[in-house]
Amino acid sequence: MSSTFGPSVDPNLLPLRHSRAPASSLRIAIDLSLLRPRGENGGIKPFAFEYIRELARIEGEAVTFVFLTWSCSHDEVRALARPHDELVCVRHTDDSPLSEVSGWREGEVLWLNPPPTLLVQLKVSLLYAPLGSAEFACPGVPLVVTVADVLHRDYPLTLEPHVVAHRESVFQDLVKVADRYQCISSHTASRLIELFGVDPARAFRTYIVIQERLDCTKASGDRPIPEQYFFFPANAWQHKNHKTLLVAYRLYRHLAGPGAWELVLTGHDDDAMRGVLAAAQSLGIAEHVRFFGHLSDTEFAAVWRHAGAMVFPSLHEGFGIPLLESMHFGIPVLSSPDTSLSEIGSDAVLFSDPRAPDEWARSMVKIAADQDLRRRLVAAGKTRLGDFSLSTETTAFQQVLREVASRRSDRLWSKGIHIDGWTEHHAVVALPAQGGVTQLTVNIAPMPADRRLRLSRGLTPFGGFALAAGVPHQLCVEMELTGEPLLLEIPDAANLNPADHRAHGVLIGSITIGTTAGELVVYPRRS
Repeated sequence: MSSTFGPSVDPNLLPLRHSRAPASSLRIAIDLSLLRPRGENGGIKPFAFEYIRELARIEGEAVTFVFLTWSCSHDEVRALARPHDELVCVRHTDDSPLSEVSGWREGEVLWLNPPPTLLVQLKVSLLYAPLGSAEFACPGVPLVVTVADVLHRDYPLTLEPHVVAHRESVFQDLVKVADRYQCISSHTASRLIELFGVDPARAFRTYIVIQERLDCTKASGDRPIPEQYFFFPANAWQHKNHKTLLVAYRLYRHLAGPGAWELVLTGHDDDAMRGVLAAAQSLGIAEHVRFFGHLSDTEFAAVWRHAGAMVFPSLHEGFGIPLLESMHFGIPVLSSPDTSLSEIGSDAVLFSDPRAPDEWARSMVKIAADQDLRRRLVAAGKTRLGDFSLSTETTAFQQVLREVASRRSDRLWSKGIHIDGWTEHHAVVALPAQGGVTQLTVNIAPMPADRRLRLSRGLTPFGGFALAAGVPHQLCVEMELTGEPLLLEIPDAANLNPADHRAHGVLIGSITIGTTAGELVVYPRRS
């Protein structure tokens, strides 16, 4: 493993040896381990970055961020981190060589395939997952997760079947383990509550108010820009509805005649976008459709500044960042009214049916030809922007994080224990925070091999046990229930069956605690 990237981790040295964070600092883990380079994550990436920057501004050194990263985007997160923040690279893929990550600094470690106890060993009080994943969630550590949309339920045919299945699995995990759900619009919150039975008290809304990252005064770029054009900034995901827009744009050009505006697209350059450009070629409009790819903020601002109108025919949005970006640059908007878009656009947007190319074409003619309409929309947009404040939204978000971090998670679940009861090398079981000393009992079924087991509550050890093969074991310890999770470590876990790829630790029958109401089973949990 490349020594330029960093040493292998010794968990006994965590929290990170070289962190310069104040001792009293609140430690919040932020899972950016699914962050891809450039624009592949769409609008959720600038949203996460701007919220993190604003939180850092508000909290200062009162909070230390512990970023969980992916090697392919580790450098981008490093640029986001402050000197006292920490970075733990937990993911690597063969197409992103570790040698690409340079400038290893204090407060960074490489910890691939970390155990389920990762967050406990990092000594964090909270996990924030802005990319919507519970992969590194840990029992006993509160989780606040961002829910951008429920596209896979509302428009499943816009996604590949395996993507729908994966997203559904992720959501099923989230509803079991997340303490709070950060929804990016009221529409998204209502759909989450309706479709997944989430307790409304656990869902809260914070808008994506990030348009001011694009500085109107620093817009620059050297690519030729048409004199008058419609602008559509979006990756070529199917629900963005590019091909219907192209059909509508072809009709628009027929209706508008020689003075028709051009169409400018931006987004990630991938097979889907190349399919969109091939469709433009087939429709005979390719010479009027410009694709600029993924742009830097200054180049992006230049394209915004010169646009005649923004078109947004999306079929499904969790929020709709380009609507606020348009208002920020004083650009009139023609948009779909679907999902969250009418909530965000209100009376500052001209709405049209994105499924009807002929209607959309007539709306394009209208917004391009009617200067008074454009002025009214721009003025209404400036007024509408007054309802969106990054400082206000982030302060509300900060208060939620502080409130959740101040208490232990009330979700009783386990990690590192397979459905048949076998543990991995490490396992974590959530315990309630009920106070007082009580008895915890671990019942272990007979196993075909001897095992050693170490028990801890959080990072406080409660003894080691030698477990002989072939007989059941009942381990009883007295401990105070502080809300910290129960950690099980089996250092000699190993594969016991060539037909079963797993490392087998111990075979858990049940884990119970005594309460004033009697015995509470914390594993296995019954739904």
